[in-house]
Amino acid sequence: MKKHPAQKWHWDKMGEIVSAALIKNNFEAVYIPTIEKARDYVISRIPEKTTIGVGGSVTIRELKLIDTLEKRGQTVFHHWRAELGHSEDGGRVDGFIKGSDFDIRRKAMMSDVYLCSSNVVTMDGKLVNMDGFGNRVAAMIFGPRKTIIVVSICKVVKDVAAGIERIETLTAPTSAYRGRADVPCVVTGVCSDCNSPDRCCSVMSIMHKKPKGAEILVVLVGEEMGF
Repeated sequence: MKKHPAQKWHWDKMGEIVSAALIKNNFEAVYIPTIEKARDYVISRIPEKTTIGVGGSVTIRELKLIDTLEKRGQTVFHHWRAELGHSEDGGRVDGFIKGSDFDIRRKAMMSDVYLCSSNVVTMDGKLVNMDGFGNRVAAMIFGPRKTIIVVSICKVVKDVAAGIERIETLTAPTSAYRGRADVPCVVTGVCSDCNSPDRCCSVMSIMHKKPKGAEILVVLVGEEMGF
């Protein structure tokens, strides 16, 4: 659906404000108005002779980065694969295969370049994330030589409190449904802070500033992507 000019204007303004806030917090950040241009930009920032790790991200799949990188001859470690019990959208098909799945997640964490999204970006340039396993938030903080975080402008919120609320009311239930998780929010549509072993929101991270020594690029995209 084509955006109304007023919506595009607002998203562009938010992109300018939030990217400036991220830069102030020592991240490298850029705002790109379209998905196509964002895909080309991210590819241009990934050296050809590198290994790539990918977190459990709908956004990265919507950018079609994995196919492009594999066709370029690069090794890409990602766990949304049929032989690991996952469908292409990250849902579980034949049950959870712990050993192989965990091995791939660990290899992804130690890749030269790690690709993921962020559940939330705040107006003052903080990244808020919730994980089930913790591999994505761990890799965002430490491990890969370089991390590229691609985030839709739709995920921008006022502050950390608003970010946690968005995760609990939208991101977590949607991700649980996508992953075919056996948790209450798949039935109710809202988080109940359950005690299910299958819950997908067990670990939270708040990146107030870029971690010491890390190379992190945040690419804000002026179109709707992911959850």
